[in-house]
Amino acid sequence: MSVEPAPSSSLRVKWSTPEKPNGVITIYTITWTWEGHMDHTITPDNTYTTTDLLPCTTYSVTVRAATSKGYGPESDPLTGTTYRVDPDPYLQDLMAAKVMDQSSQLFVNWTAAQGVGNCVVTYRITWRPVSESNGNGTSYTTSLSHTITQLEAWTTYHVCVAATTKTKYNNDTCTNTTTDEDKPGPPVIMSVEPAPSSSLRVSWSAPESPTASSPTILLPGPERGATNHCNPDTTTAPASLHHLQRHRQGCYK
Repeated sequence: MSVEPAPSSSLRVKWSTPEKPNGVITIYTITWTWEGHMDHTITPDNTYTTTDLLPCTTYSVTVRAATSKGYGPESDPLTGTTYRVDPDPYLQDLMAAKVMDQSSQLFVNWTAAQGVGNCVVTYRITWRPVSESNGNGTSYTTSLSHTITQLEAWTTYHVCVAATTKTKYNNDTCTNTTTDEDKPGPPVIMSVEPAPSSSLRVSWSAPESPTASSPTILLPGPERGATNHCNPDTTTAPASLHHLQRHRQGCYK
């Protein structure tokens, strides 16, 4: 007897007539078991192809013959394993989210690839800033989640996941998400100019990498050790410090 894998998640079983048929063989019953399950079929032939099986699954197969007087004993069992198959074209329920207080990370998860039976699935995760057309980062996993690290803070990334059980991946499923905010880099002071009434006019540019939706600029306040807050609306945000010697005040747009 032989058990061989066939296309479309099938097994092809072949066997010979019993050495002692003890009559006319009328039918054969093929029984296959897997993972605690059992099924069988009847055929008058010496070969049978079982179909619609689970991919990447090992089945144990036995055959027994019958005459008009009934069935004889089963054959010794043989095992066969079905072929690997490609997963469905697209993954489902892909989600990417920022990791709170971890501005260099994104957490990505998805549901398992469908239609693969017991095949081991490898998932490919790729990412890039949406502002760039290339320069992908790539990682691989057999789990259903992955944490992407070493990213830029407050940056929107295009994240994709694809699956394979062989060497060819299915279509990418993609989403966009933004990393968490972080402390900004230093502003660049553009100019400090004298102004009337014992004042100075200060202009600066926003940090090259603000790492936040709207960074706060801090300047000396009216009391010793106090601070004024200025939230600039433009890249260059001028401020006037009035009566510096007496009052040391203010932050003005």
